[in-house]
Amino acid sequence: LDSGVLRVVSRGLPEAIRGAAELVINDEAGADKALDSIGDRFAVALLAAQMCKALGERGLLPCPNAGAAVAELASGPPPASAWLGASLADAAAICRYAFEASRAPDSQSRQAILESVRQRADDLARAARD
Repeated sequence: LDSGVLRVVSRGLPEAIRGAAELVINDEAGADKALDSIGDRFAVALLAAQMCKALGERGLLPCPNAGAAVAELASGPPPASAWLGASLADAAAICRYAFEASRAPDSQSRQAILESVRQRADDLARAARD
């Protein structure tokens, strides 16, 4: 995932976090839904960050940014014992579709692609936690 793709899949994330934080701090209704929405709407960006953090913690690679982590995971055959080795095809698909979304001709097309990518990213993030 290059920086342009990461910008597309994380567009609006800071604002969503600030909005949810305000609801939590003020103990307002809807805080739980706002927090859940962040996970749903920004699954690709959150997965990239999770991968970067996890790969760095495992000492598997220096991680200059979240895009590098997902790209590293998706490239090349891993050793049999590699962490998430069985998920390479899923990671590669997430990268490919996120790239396509960043180049979509209109916002409706972009949103349709990103919805599929979000689901794949959410599934991979669950596998990474297991």
